[in-house]
Amino acid sequence: MGKSYPTVSEDYKKSIEKSKRKLRGLIAEKHCAPLMLRLAWHSAGTFDVQSKSGGPFGTMRFKAEQAHGANNGLEIAVRLLEPIKEQFPDISYADFYQLAGVVAVEVTGGPEIPFHPGREDKQEPPQEGRLPDATKGSDHLRDVFIKQMGLTDQDIVALSGGHTLGRCHRERSGFEGPWTTNPLVFDNSYFKELLSGEKDGLLQLPSDKALLSDPVFRPLAEKYAADEDAFFADYAEAHLKLSELGANAGLFQQSAGHDPSKSKKNTRGNTSKAGSDFEDQDSDAERTGESLYTPIADRGGTLSKTMTMTRIQMLTLNIVGIKNVRLSLPILSERLLEIVFSMISQAI
Repeated sequence: MGKSYPTVSEDYKKSIEKSKRKLRGLIAEKHCAPLMLRLAWHSAGTFDVQSKSGGPFGTMRFKAEQAHGANNGLEIAVRLLEPIKEQFPDISYADFYQLAGVVAVEVTGGPEIPFHPGREDKQEPPQEGRLPDATKGSDHLRDVFIKQMGLTDQDIVALSGGHTLGRCHRERSGFEGPWTTNPLVFDNSYFKELLSGEKDGLLQLPSDKALLSDPVFRPLAEKYAADEDAFFADYAEAHLKLSELGANAGLFQQSAGHDPSKSKKNTRGNTSKAGSDFEDQDSDAERTGESLYTPIADRGGTLSKTMTMTRIQMLTLNIVGIKNVRLSLPILSERLLEIVFSMISQAI
């Protein structure tokens, strides 16, 4: 049985496209792609197939869920997103947070991930403790991803490749360092580094090493290290499934033309606002960036200002229907790159 998606209004679709352009500009300016990807993941990864509770339904807007130990630092993502969200009150938080994750992958050079709007905002956060633990092995990963979420072994390995973005900070997680040498570029280097062994300055969590020791996981990791196109295809499929947990349970089904943000009792709850302290948030974001697993392996954030974008040789921009346009950026400084993205954002 296939998934059933709601039919949203044309105005809602237009709002999604406009907000997508705003998200591209924000993520480029703040270098916060890892943080936005982690927000989307942690919002969705609480889904439980047995109870049909949790999942990608906007509850991360509540401080109660932001306070979960696994979500340390995600209040920064919520604050960064709120000024854009306020411009599109018709979009549900559930859709908006998942859209941010999709855009984060695309603008860092990753695959285009299909996006189907129509998630309704729920009013009660899930219980704490549903997200995977970075200190544990393959049995734990299967308990969380397969038994709880309803995903597959292939999904586990493909989604682990999302560690190609971001880094850890010892003061937040007990771990230190990025997974790859280019932590703002989405590619298959996570698997290459994993298979090449531990190196000074690069991170391998216990949950990462589980991909090498497990007889089912390892062949997939080897496949993705050798074939980036295969990784991109499987990652896009796995990310889509994660972002739509609950669709098979009928949680997306609504009447034709319904705007999910207008569901009964749809409120912001205790959403944090960016307000006028955007500079402080930018500074905070540079220190944040947790793993897609817990404990907080600082996957969220951004690179230090001392690391300029000159290290990134290729980026992917998705501009008004032009998909996967490769731009060579061998010598651009961080500030010049911000100006370029700002000009593009204003132009469209």
